[in-house]
Amino acid sequence: MAEYEAQWRAGVARLVVERQPTALLTGYRGATQDPHVMWALWPEGDSVYVQELTVLPAEIDDTFDPRQAHRYVGERIPASEQGLPIPEYRLDLLPLLAAHYLPNFPWRWMAA
Repeated sequence: MAEYEAQWRAGVARLVVERQPTALLTGYRGATQDPHVMWALWPEGDSVYVQELTVLPAEIDDTFDPRQAHRYVGERIPASEQGLPIPEYRLDLLPLLAAHYLPNFPWRWMAA
């Protein structure tokens, strides 16, 4: 769990600080040939577009590195505009900015 959390923190930092596409790994399968699953995120203005992405080890030229998951995120294909059967979400960037820059803020009390 700690490795997932570290990868997500690095992924969010890449998004909010560098304003680069990134990935948040949700299913790393190790060195097997099983697919790896992640959320791909692309910043655009004040929004972030999110799509589920599956990486098949047989389709990449190298060994999958979970610490470099962003390398497997290409250009965003607007799934909804293209009529693709890929779920796509648009989120406000502000909560990710706040989570990155104010990690110790007591966010849980706001959900109550």
